[in-house]
Amino acid sequence: MLPATFLPDTPPESVRLEIAVMTPVSGKRDDLTSHDDALVSRGVYGPGQLIYTSSHLLCSPVTGKINDCDVLSYSFVVTSKKGLKIRVCYGSDMTRYMGEKCEFLKRANDDVTAGDPVLQLNTAWLRQQQVTPVCIVSVMNASALKALQPARTSQVTAPHDILFTAYA
Repeated sequence: MLPATFLPDTPPESVRLEIAVMTPVSGKRDDLTSHDDALVSRGVYGPGQLIYTSSHLLCSPVTGKINDCDVLSYSFVVTSKKGLKIRVCYGSDMTRYMGEKCEFLKRANDDVTAGDPVLQLNTAWLRQQQVTPVCIVSVMNASALKALQPARTSQVTAPHDILFTAYA
């Protein structure tokens, strides 16, 4: 498994596969290591990036199939057509809210295109609950990857910008 910090400035020299992972929500991009949850910052859920946002809509970061929609954790998992399994999660420790103000626009086994809206949130209500407006995007099956290369800019716009590129 790649550590959460395995984010080189340049792509590896020899790669057989390159997958662009699009930004699922607009905001300020940061490394997972800056997250206050130790499981996230150490890359337990896989390497990736996080985005500080106030947007209410989370989109699919890749073209593929929705594997799971978890209303209790405000998250979904999508597998790209090239086999990359991505988890997109809003907030931290969200189970205490019991899926309140969380509406899925897609379901498990639905086909999606990168940029398709998947999850809609009531961000005003979440702010009232003092939920940190952060979206965590991680690669769940990173064992075959050589590297993840993050976007060059700190501000990213969904669904047009690449959040990171995965190399295998």
